[in-house]
Amino acid sequence: MSCLKARLFSESKAVKVQYFFVLFFILVSMLSVLLVQGNAVFLLEWGSQGSGEGQFEYPRDVAVDSFGNVYVVENWNHRVQVFNSEGNYLRMWGSEGSGDGQFSEPHGIVVDSVGNVFVADYGNHRIQVFDSNGVFLRKWGSEGSGDGQFEYPWGVTVGSDGNVYVTDLRNSRVQAFDSSGDFLQKWGRYGGGNGEFDEPRNIAVDSMGNVYVVDNFNHRIQVFDSSGVFLRKWGSEGSGDGQFEHPWGVAVDSTGYVYVTDTWNHRVQVFNSNGNYLWKWESEGNGNGQLSLPCGIVVDSDGNIFIVDHDNHEILKFGIDYEVTDSLPEPDQESTINWLFYGGMVLIVAITIAALYMKK
Repeated sequence: MSCLKARLFSESKAVKVQYFFVLFFILVSMLSVLLVQGNAVFLLEWGSQGSGEGQFEYPRDVAVDSFGNVYVVENWNHRVQVFNSEGNYLRMWGSEGSGDGQFSEPHGIVVDSVGNVFVADYGNHRIQVFDSNGVFLRKWGSEGSGDGQFEYPWGVTVGSDGNVYVTDLRNSRVQAFDSSGDFLQKWGRYGGGNGEFDEPRNIAVDSMGNVYVVDNFNHRIQVFDSSGVFLRKWGSEGSGDGQFEHPWGVAVDSTGYVYVTDTWNHRVQVFNSNGNYLWKWESEGNGNGQLSLPCGIVVDSDGNIFIVDHDNHEILKFGIDYEVTDSLPEPDQESTINWLFYGGMVLIVAITIAALYMKK
């Protein structure tokens, strides 16, 4: 009788082990169905080379406000132009000079939650602030390496708390200020180590307050918390997925996806917040949707992506079409960590459920 019970127990265990493997493969199949691929959809473009309304001379950066209006800062025309989301011209301000409201090769621009416009006035080594109509409000900064001074400020962004972050190009650092321009903190120095920079360019902040910095000559993205503590990095020089050739712009959307303009590779790459490569779009040229040295980039609240196409003197607008893939793509060097993470999650869930079941 005891032998019969042992046999039945053994057979029962074997059946449960079979159920475990069935469950495991079901979970893997579910994972493959849930993988989403994004494809850029070209929507429109506007601009041409020149100094008239709606024309550009080497535009540098782009920003959007809460109404969907698009602000473009121009390097050679020393001004800001504003358009609606369909590219229709609204207004402009600025001229070459060092007075209030004048610029010397402005490089960066951002609009805060109440509509104030912050401009990195590169050649004048300062930040200028305007209302949405271009009325001058305040400024701060001067040439130098002290706190609150700049050696060619390049990128500027604003966090949800109103603090302003500026990439200080030649000083190889990031400086943080409150919205009035009072100095708060700084981090960075020249080099290739963690938290070091070789020409930091554009900068962005996500909804958690993490700061993303484009480290141009180190061909990478570095991420910090709002206090400047180094968190992670990704990228190396090259043209493969996840590699860069002198990246310039960075933007983070409401879902945490990170968009990087890979300038010398004439493309945009998309990553998750941990730096795992997701997808890209690239096509060098001057046709519809093609790029020639893309630099500034921003994502609006509707998920539309606006890109400064530097050498084509245009602004390009894209949407993203998300599609569900039906199978796992082959892992490569850049995505191995991603697959290990998700595969590990599946394995843990499967083992947990199986262990609970086999206890019965």
